[in-house]
Amino acid sequence: MSDDAAWVRAMRHPPTKKKTKTPESKVSAAVDRYLKKIRVINIRTNAGSWADESGNMIMGAKAGTSDKTCCIGGVFVAIETKSAVGKQSEAQARYQARVERLGGLYVLARSAADVRAALVLRFGEATVKGWEL
Repeated sequence: MSDDAAWVRAMRHPPTKKKTKTPESKVSAAVDRYLKKIRVINIRTNAGSWADESGNMIMGAKAGTSDKTCCIGGVFVAIETKSAVGKQSEAQARYQARVERLGGLYVLARSAADVRAALVLRFGEATVKGWEL
């Protein structure tokens, strides 16, 4: 088999990525479970652009947009999930400032408990407990 044929064959069946969860994806999954429990609108936001399997370009949200866009208690809530050591980018900090300036709630979540704590600060313990029933 020629080198070209081997390359074409390899591209048809590229090695698959190992499917282990990153620390940030574990935080994201825990936050998703909590948001499902309290029955809110939760939209995963994909920022940037990428190519699908056919090579078509997919355009996502603007860089810096939060990982999750939610409506909770009638309030726009943007949630950025990070691992214990993950850092917020400059674009994410600008997005946070814009959300807060417009009256929304921005949560930098390193756990589902961070989301709950932010909701308690905004809406009060009794309201959040009511959502959790």
